[in-house]
Amino acid sequence: MARICGVYFSRMYFPIGRLAQFCSVLFEVYLRDLGGVNRRLAYGVVQREMYYQNINVICELLALKQGDLELDLFSNSILMLLLY
Repeated sequence: MARICGVYFSRMYFPIGRLAQFCSVLFEVYLRDLGGVNRRLAYGVVQREMYYQNINVICELLALKQGDLELDLFSNSILMLLLY
């Protein structure tokens, strides 16, 4: 176990190692498979993240519209005017 931690900390010491570790986590692949990350896979990950962010915004707007969620910044009458 100490050896694995040593490799991880050594990897974090160098910029290329940090970038490889970041990409491994971001694209959910093992470091040994990092060479398989191509432009299409990266585009798919970005699109997936944008899709989930859009879904969250839509859910929040629907909750505001139904009255399940309130914003202190706007009154309910202004929110209804903005949402309809």
